[in-house]
Amino acid sequence: MREDVRRKLVETARKGGRITYGELMRSFGIARGRSIGRVLEEICLHETSEGRPPLGSIVVLRGGDYPSGGFLAVFPGRYSGLRRDDPRARRLMREDQERTWEYWRRARPARINANS
Repeated sequence: MREDVRRKLVETARKGGRITYGELMRSFGIARGRSIGRVLEEICLHETSEGRPPLGSIVVLRGGDYPSGGFLAVFPGRYSGLRRDDPRARRLMREDQERTWEYWRRARPARINANS
């Protein structure tokens, strides 16, 4: 797992912010498409397996407030049959973002490490 990317997402979440795919790709030298998708999928699945909200929810398309459709594909049960522009999907994505921000605002510094 790209711990450097995860740390950046945690830092962004602690501040209640979002980051674009482009910012992440430029900052960490990650290629577009499947490369950034794989990095974020691994982080999201790790976080949710540890009982934490999906950090990938705060990675958004430029000029927007929501993740790409690839984020929905990582969680087919939660987003089953929904497209990214569906109001129900946007409501669920917003809930994921809110849970992520709330969790990381309250988290103790020791939890910032992936294995904590």
